[in-house]
Amino acid sequence: MWTEFATLVGALAALYLLALPNRIKLIHGSETVRIAVDNSGKMEPLHVRVMRTCPTLSRGIFWPSPLLFNGHFQTAYASLVGRKLRGREIVVYERETLLLKDGGLVAIDWNKGDRRKAEDTPILILLHGLGGGSSDKYILEFIPHADRTGYKCAALNSRGCGGIEVTTPQLYSGSFTQDARDMISHIHARYPEAPMIGIGFSLGANIMLKLVGEDAGACKLTACVSVANPFDLQLGITLLHSTWIGREVYSTALAKSLITFFKKHVRIFAEQTEKPLTYSDPITASEVLKVKYLNEFDDAATRRMFGFRTVNEYYRMASSAQYLPDVSIPTLLLSDMDDPVALSQSIPVADVLANPHVLLATTRVGGHLGWFGWTGKRWFPRPVLEFCKSIVEANHAVKAKHLRIEGKGHLQLQSKKHGRFQNERQRSKSIQVNVGVMTDTAEAPKSSSAKLDLDVNSATELVASSTFKGKGAFWVWFLRYIIQGQALESRASRFALLMISVILGGFSARRRPLVRKKIV
Repeated sequence: MWTEFATLVGALAALYLLALPNRIKLIHGSETVRIAVDNSGKMEPLHVRVMRTCPTLSRGIFWPSPLLFNGHFQTAYASLVGRKLRGREIVVYERETLLLKDGGLVAIDWNKGDRRKAEDTPILILLHGLGGGSSDKYILEFIPHADRTGYKCAALNSRGCGGIEVTTPQLYSGSFTQDARDMISHIHARYPEAPMIGIGFSLGANIMLKLVGEDAGACKLTACVSVANPFDLQLGITLLHSTWIGREVYSTALAKSLITFFKKHVRIFAEQTEKPLTYSDPITASEVLKVKYLNEFDDAATRRMFGFRTVNEYYRMASSAQYLPDVSIPTLLLSDMDDPVALSQSIPVADVLANPHVLLATTRVGGHLGWFGWTGKRWFPRPVLEFCKSIVEANHAVKAKHLRIEGKGHLQLQSKKHGRFQNERQRSKSIQVNVGVMTDTAEAPKSSSAKLDLDVNSATELVASSTFKGKGAFWVWFLRYIIQGQALESRASRFALLMISVILGGFSARRRPLVRKKIV
């Protein structure tokens, strides 16, 4: 009996080790914005700095809980069991309420211990997801990690969220960024010397990224992190409703949460005697309370409230993906390929590759705002804070004063506080994976022979895309030693030995066909 039990446990352990752990994929363009290394004035590409200073993103492995082996289980656990996190007992807020120009109310919840920190301490500005607030479990679990790193945390609460009274016939939506912009401006005016990093979650990630793209070079943030962003709301709702579980489970659950949110503030909508000027159509409270699906709620309330003629127009205009090309600060997008809510098909990979300021990190089993590891704790604070720390250190290395764009493709930050970044044309050799994504780029040595560099890179890519066994592993090592090392000073000699190693490696190794994966 004990033998069979041990065999079963061993088989399950082997299955876990083979199937669940997944290495983080870091995706970026062949060229990324150059960032300060230290006070000496040395510069390095953003992706090189991240690979060097963020071990979780460069070579980390996410070990999910064996009981939460896919995105649905991760998401369900985050929604149900995750409600009873100890973070609610640890985090104590000090609330700052802001009165906006139109009479609306929003609030900033500061971590209580932040008062003792210096005026120039970096500030992480956290923006919640759909119908949430500063008391959301993922925010409460994130703040203690940030506090131990030494950062201040400012958790934003949109209109009607976090217990805020609604004083105008307007709530918040994925398209409206002005309230978040006003809160960021208020924080910047209060702490002008402090670097600010905006971190958005789910719909809050969409709002934060849209804001950064809208502001472009005038953005007051030093960097941005987007966690579980839906990116394309039109495509997302279409894909969500294309499956039974997406339509009947996730869409209805999101609609119910919004109806609960709407009920708290239904009085102000019921008291309306005439349609506000900003509305495209009047809102009937009884019709809103009868909806079943997410898109029905957005059609009955959200799109009308913010002046859109149809719900599809709202989804198109609210999507942050279309603003990604205009992002002009270092930005990390953290997404899960098995997210059942913010589906992976909506990730704008092509726009990530085209923008030198943006990095995309993906996992395979994390769900929507889940990422629960072996210990039952969330994993995502680690890579997010590593990225924040890396940018903050670069920010302190070379003080910057204001942002200036010089010509096409060149970005500089000069003398004062937000760091020094520069995007310029650079020669690089790249290993390209099959999805067409540059994932491991490094600055190439200078050479007068562009043709020879191209041939070396092509041969490197050929060998790197193959799987070798036996003696072939030696030739792969030998190949990389020749290309990357200093075995031979002559480029021509190195290229000759490179060709010999490729030929001999092909004879002595059994090459398996590479499975091609496509990211839509």
